[in-house]
Amino acid sequence: MASAPTNRHKDGVVTVYATHTTATNLELVAAPAAGIKIRVISVLVSAAADNTVTFTSDAVAATNPAYVAANGGYVLNPNEAGWFETTAGEALGVTLGFATAVGLTINYKLSQV
Repeated sequence: MASAPTNRHKDGVVTVYATHTTATNLELVAAPAAGIKIRVISVLVSAAADNTVTFTSDAVAATNPAYVAANGGYVLNPNEAGWFETTAGEALGVTLGFATAVGLTINYKLSQV
């Protein structure tokens, strides 16, 4: 994967921006050190066509598929406790059900196990 644009904030939150267009897993955040999890605290998803979006921990589903309609999307508002997280030491990714464009903005923090 080409490096996704990111913003690092003073409070430890990192924002990642990505567009995914294939029905394969796309690594959004590289695997952290052993004993560290990636905790997702907010998400924005926008789809050009009908699709399903599943967030992954090392290509294994970390969430159930979310069904998104054409020209639609969804938002998971900021939640400091986190909406979901990876297994310790594993990368955060996303898998699409269909090869159509999906835009993603993810805010996360690293958390110690």
